[in-house]
Amino acid sequence: MKAIEELVRAEAAQGRIAYQSCRACGTVAAFPRPFCPSCGSADIEYLSSEGRGRVAAVTTLHRAPTLAHKERLPYSVALVDLEEGIRVMGGAAEGLAVGDAVTAQSLEFDGAPLIHFIPFDRTRP
Repeated sequence: MKAIEELVRAEAAQGRIAYQSCRACGTVAAFPRPFCPSCGSADIEYLSSEGRGRVAAVTTLHRAPTLAHKERLPYSVALVDLEEGIRVMGGAAEGLAVGDAVTAQSLEFDGAPLIHFIPFDRTRP
């Protein structure tokens, strides 16, 4: 499990999102684990998403889940449907709305990389 956790962190540090695909049944899952959540197979392929997709939901938090988050209040999070067909949650740039095209970037928070979604337009030179 530690290797999977390291994979997720390494991808997040590059602004990418680790996910998995089951070779046995074809299920794609957003959170990598050592088995398929549908069929239980351990025949898993770990993949990387560039983090492009559309906002499915967004909300602003005014209460912190941890003391470290308290400094960031208020902050927004979004559920994003990625091009690869998976739904993930991450931080959200101010002003994002349902349906907006977004891309992931990496932000460091409390010593760890976090995925943060920004409007797709902002990533173009």
